[in-house]
Amino acid sequence: MGLTIKKMDEIHKAVYDGSIDFDRLNVEEQSFALGIVISAGGRGILRKDHFNEKQFRFLKAAQIALSEQINFIRQWPGKE
Repeated sequence: MGLTIKKMDEIHKAVYDGSIDFDRLNVEEQSFALGIVISAGGRGILRKDHFNEKQFRFLKAAQIALSEQINFIRQWPGKE
């Protein structure tokens, strides 16, 4: 179905104000939220202490899963 502008705005605000509950989001919404976290973190806007312990555990698990996927992709034929 896709994300609505309203839902994207809600997620964006929740990430920035620290109220995001990753467990209540579906996979597409989680992916969008992670994109916001990565983008904002890369610009130094969000820091590790911005998130509570539950949020940080989710982000740590996402980091591990993404690392595993990157390693898998690197093994594709023709990839260096």
